[in-house]
Amino acid sequence: IADHGGAALIIDYGDWRSLGDTLQALKAHTPVDPFTAPGTADLTAHVDFEAIAMAASPALHTRVTPQGVFLERLGITGW
Repeated sequence: IADHGGAALIIDYGDWRSLGDTLQALKAHTPVDPFTAPGTADLTAHVDFEAIAMAASPALHTRVTPQGVFLERLGITGW
């Protein structure tokens, strides 16, 4: 991005710092082993927003917007 321009949009339900395992699987809202019965559970990963912000070049404008605020700005409350 620094060399060619552009932007990054990273969406996650997590907190500022990653909590727990990076890769996880959920089935019926319950954590399960991601390697048991592949294709039967949703795979997800925690995003460490703090690490991403720290790794971003200081010359870049780094802003973190909570997902709820982002969705409200898109008009989700008017649906």
